[in-house]
Amino acid sequence: MYKKLVFLSALLIAISAKAQLTMTVEAPPSGLFYKTQLWNILMINSGTDATQMSIELILTNSSGQTVLTGTTPFIPVSAGTKQLQAADFSPIQYEYLSTEVTDHDPNGFLPIGTYDACYNLNVIDQGHPKQLQQDCISITVEPLSPPILSLPLNESVSENPYPQFTWLPPVPLNMFSLLTYDFVLVEVQEGQTSAEAIVQNMPVYFHSNESNIFINYPASGTPLDTGKLYAWQVIAKNEDVFAAQSEVWTFKVREDSLWSVLADGQSFVKLTQDPVSVITCQDILKMYYNNEADDTSLVYSISSLANEDLGAVVKTGTIPIQFGENFIELPLTNGDRLLEGKVYLFSVINSRNENWGIKIMYQQGTNQ
Repeated sequence: MYKKLVFLSALLIAISAKAQLTMTVEAPPSGLFYKTQLWNILMINSGTDATQMSIELILTNSSGQTVLTGTTPFIPVSAGTKQLQAADFSPIQYEYLSTEVTDHDPNGFLPIGTYDACYNLNVIDQGHPKQLQQDCISITVEPLSPPILSLPLNESVSENPYPQFTWLPPVPLNMFSLLTYDFVLVEVQEGQTSAEAIVQNMPVYFHSNESNIFINYPASGTPLDTGKLYAWQVIAKNEDVFAAQSEVWTFKVREDSLWSVLADGQSFVKLTQDPVSVITCQDILKMYYNNEADDTSLVYSISSLANEDLGAVVKTGTIPIQFGENFIELPLTNGDRLLEGKVYLFSVINSRNENWGIKIMYQQGTNQ
C-alpha cells in the first residue's frame, strides 16, 4: 500500500510539473514579415525547476496547404516568466514544403499571403517527446510597398486615346514567388469618387495575370472618349493570390488627340511629340503627319528601344512631304535589320527642331 501511494504521489508531481509550463504566442502586426518574427513567444514556468521543452511550428496557407515547418531544439526554461525570441531557439530547423517559399534563409522573408501558424509545445515524458499544448494564430504578410502607378500621371490629360499604362512593382520583390498583376480601367460617373468607381463600375478594360509592369490599351478596342474621366488601378498577386493594390489614379483624354486618321478607307497612325503606345506593323508603316512647318522633306531614323542595344539606329532615310496633311507609307522589310517582335522608335525632326515619332513593334509580313 505504501509503495502505491509513493508511486501515485510521484506521478502527480510529474503531471503537475508538466502542466506548470505554458506558452503564449505573440502575433506580429500585419505587414513585412521575417521568419524570425514567428518566434516571439512568452513562456511561463510556474514550477520551481527548469523544464526542457521544444516547439514545433506548422505554417499553412489560405488553401490549407502546409508551406513550411520549423522545429527548435530542446532548451531549458527556468522557473518564472521569460520572453523568448528566435535567437533563444537557435538553431531552428526549417522544412520547406511549398514552392511559395523562395527565400530559404532562416532570417529571410516569408512569402506574401495569409497564413495560420500553429505551435506545438513539446516536453520530455519518460524519455520521449510529448505534446503539452498547441497555440494557433493567423498572420498576414504584406509587401513593404504596393505597386506604385507611374503613367498616365494622376489627374493628367493624355494625348493618346490608346494610352500605355506603367507602374513600379511592389517591394521587396524577393517576397514574391510568382508575381502577376490585374489591371482595371473604369469610367468615373458624375458624383462618384475614383475609389467608388473602381469598385462599382463595369470595367472599360480589364486584363489579368500580366507579368510585365506596363499594359497597352488595345488598338482593337474602342478609343477612350475625350469627354469622360477614367480611373485605373493595378492589383499585385502572388501565386494568383491577392498581395497588394495600388492607389486609384484618374486621367482624361485631350479632345484633339485623334490617334489615327482615316484616308481612303485606310488607317494612318499620327506621329506625336511624345510617343507612348506601341503599334504593331508589318510590310508598310502608315503614318499621318501635319506639316505646319512647310518643310519639303523629313529625315527619319528607326532606332532600337530594346535594353541590349538601346538607341542603335537600324534604318535612316528621307521622306518627301508637302504643306499640310501628309499620309505617308513607308515600306519595311527584315532586310532593314528589323527583328521580328522587337520594339523600335520611328522619329523625324522638322525645321522647327521639333521631334515627332511613333513606337512600332515589327512583325514580318506574309509577303517577305
